[in-house]
Amino acid sequence: MIVACNKASGETDFTTCTEPTYEEEIKPLLETHCNDISCHGADQQPVLTYYAAVKIAVDNGSFEKEVVSKRSMPEGEKLSQEDYDLFNCWLNAGAPEKSR
Repeated sequence: MIVACNKASGETDFTTCTEPTYEEEIKPLLETHCNDISCHGADQQPVLTYYAAVKIAVDNGSFEKEVVSKRSMPEGEKLSQEDYDLFNCWLNAGAPEKSR
C-alpha cells in the first residue's frame, strides 16, 4: 500500500493511492481503533463491525465527516497521517469491500 500526503497541508495526494479495500486495509484499522467495547464494538451507532454497516456510514457521509474531515474519531489517540490517507484513498475509490 503506497499513500502519501502533501506535508505542507496534511491533505492526501490521490495520485499516489492504490485501491485499498475494506477486507484488506480498512477492517483491520477499524478493529484496532474503533471496535473496542467502549466504542463501536459496544453497538454504539454507527456500528462499524461489518462492511454493510460501515458502507451505510460512508454513503450517508457520516464516516467521511467524522473520521476524515473533522478527525473527531477515533476518540483519544489520533490516527497517523498514513491512516488518514488510507481512509481517504479508500473513500475516493468508492469504498470497495474486496479486490476485484
